[in-house]
Amino acid sequence: MSDENKMVEAWIKFNCAGCQRPIRVEDDMGGLEFPCRKCGVVMVIPEKSGMTPEIVSEAPTPKKKTVSMSMSMPRGLGAMKTEVSQKTADSMASTFLGGLLAVVGAIIMGMFMRRGGRA
Repeated sequence: MSDENKMVEAWIKFNCAGCQRPIRVEDDMGGLEFPCRKCGVVMVIPEKSGMTPEIVSEAPTPKKKTVSMSMSMPRGLGAMKTEVSQKTADSMASTFLGGLLAVVGAIIMGMFMRRGGRA
């Protein structure tokens, strides 16, 4: 095999400046901007292996899912509107349903206790 036919693969190896994931790119990519597929940080690829890449932009902050909620007091005593995370909304719904189940259970139990006391 002649030298002309030999294909030498040269790589630049470095770690992501955001998440430290090992990255390997072709050696002609040094100096180009590169986004990390794992964390989203955009950095400039170093010219040589082992060098620390320069961060161009930080990873985008993921948006939390929010739910709008409103509560009204009876007889127009007041109202409240707010936004909470989906997790908080789920917890509030579970708490409400659990409380409602306890009240319904107490009412049914009271009805059976009354019947049992009269007979």
